[in-house]
Amino acid sequence: MDRLGRKPSIAAVILLGLSMVSREAAATTVFSMSTSLVPHGGYVNLTWKVTRTFSKGKSVAQILLVCPTVSSKVAPTVSDATDIFEGPAQGATITVGPLLNMRDVSCTFHYSVGGLVYLDQNAAKGQWTFQFERGQRQAMQEHLSLTSKLTEMRLTWVSALSHSPIVTYRPVGTQGNNKTVQAIFSTYTNNSMCGPEATKTGPNNFINPGYIHTAVMGPLAAATDYEYSFGDAISQTNNWTTFHSPLQSSSSVNVVVFGDMGTWGTSIISDNGKDSPVPKVLKKVQDLISSTRVDLITHVGDLAYADGMGKIWERFFWRIEGVANQVP
Repeated sequence: MDRLGRKPSIAAVILLGLSMVSREAAATTVFSMSTSLVPHGGYVNLTWKVTRTFSKGKSVAQILLVCPTVSSKVAPTVSDATDIFEGPAQGATITVGPLLNMRDVSCTFHYSVGGLVYLDQNAAKGQWTFQFERGQRQAMQEHLSLTSKLTEMRLTWVSALSHSPIVTYRPVGTQGNNKTVQAIFSTYTNNSMCGPEATKTGPNNFINPGYIHTAVMGPLAAATDYEYSFGDAISQTNNWTTFHSPLQSSSSVNVVVFGDMGTWGTSIISDNGKDSPVPKVLKKVQDLISSTRVDLITHVGDLAYADGMGKIWERFFWRIEGVANQVP
């Protein structure tokens, strides 16, 4: 982008990137990543070293996160990036994350300086490609909700694929007393959205939401601790999550109420920044769940502040998983 805010064409970026690679063929470049298989919400270390001396004003490298991976012969632009990280142009090791599985087969980090992405015919320079551990079978964004019956609990989650989605549940401490229910699923497209920002497609607008699964557990005994696992018949989650079934008669109900939480700004890397209230809010809610009986959580006001950006909703649901999967 020039000083007037104009973006170079994709063709221009490709040509400039290729010429830069050919000029720098003799320079020493090192690009490495701590792992190429990342768990949902995981972190990786990226390392680079470039011996070329950059001109004044080009001392900072931008690392573009592009999902899904594009051809090694195509130079992505800033508008293609799901997120952008920065570091010294000549070399650094940075930790990036949490990286969220948004149902893409693979993702790639691209090294860029001065708006130019370094390309290499063998994809060996300037790129780090990774996949998520559970790939498109990752079950995510799980959250509980009440139904019209106090003897039931509804579980909703998202995944890229839908092969016989199920929920298995049982009272805590009763292994072998499992019950399994089949989930139903649905999805939606950008044409289902109500406004122009949300109907656009791309990494910074509408993204494919995958399949939304929902299953109802019940009948449940009153005020009883249950545990559940979920996913599909081929790749069900191995982890069991606990919830407390609703009270069926009580003079009091404990409700946690908060509002306008949002996510954490425009970049994932500001997630745990000192100015971000999100971790503090969710820790407080988690502490309440751990120390007392919480029957219901209500989030009022604005939720994710997504403004038509699907990736913000992905971050929001990932963030609230730790409390929404325990209390409706």
